[in-house]
Amino acid sequence: MKKYLILALFAFGVSLTLVHVQDAKAAETIVKVQMWNDGMNMKLKLSRHSAPAGKITFQGTNTSQDGTVHEMLVVRVKNKNEKLPYDANSGRIPEDKISSLGEISETDPGKTGTLTLNLTPGLYELFCNKPGHFMAGMHEYFTVK
Repeated sequence: MKKYLILALFAFGVSLTLVHVQDAKAAETIVKVQMWNDGMNMKLKLSRHSAPAGKITFQGTNTSQDGTVHEMLVVRVKNKNEKLPYDANSGRIPEDKISSLGEISETDPGKTGTLTLNLTPGLYELFCNKPGHFMAGMHEYFTVK
């Protein structure tokens, strides 16, 4: 009888461990980001615009057909009215004047890059900081709940 009780408790412990591991994996959110342009229009297309707080992986794929290289930075913002500092001479957001949380580095057409962050609730702006890309519309907001 004691032997069966020990086996039952062991099996119960293993099943709890498996559930815990599955729950931890389920907590990660994947956001697919399409980086593209067609002439003067440039966009980031997100598979979703919000996620629960925690581990979030951005998978950015450059789908440009004309050889244009893109990147994606993540910056926390207070609200959608907050303007990031823009330098018209360089056509970029000066990275020394923002607090970037990370980036998908320069990505060639047809290639994919990833960025995994542990994000807290708030609003984030995702954007390409290649010259002229931000002002051409290559930015999106992302909400963490």
